[in-house]
Amino acid sequence: MPRTNRQKSIQQEEAAAKMIGGRRRRGSGAAPGLPGDAYGERFLLEAKFTNAQSFSVKLGDLTKIETAAFTAGKIPLFRFGFADGDQIANEWIAFPAYLFPLFLIK
Repeated sequence: MPRTNRQKSIQQEEAAAKMIGGRRRRGSGAAPGLPGDAYGERFLLEAKFTNAQSFSVKLGDLTKIETAAFTAGKIPLFRFGFADGDQIANEWIAFPAYLFPLFLIK
């Protein structure tokens, strides 16, 4: 039986939280003052997915997570994926380009 979009979203948020060594933010998007879908010591992450072959990234979504992350002293991450049936199979992570040097291994 196909899973609901809400179930897929929760699974994506839980996987994101695990990836950054943090926790899923319950109620994210439902109440003001709860930024990001997952948070950890270093990162604040917003997660989106679509059942389609493409979707638009809105500047407002990026600046919202960026502002919330910097207010909390964290690095903003935007994780997006494409659902393939019941699973979100192809996922990517975006962050502001000026932060790229933080991710380079020296």
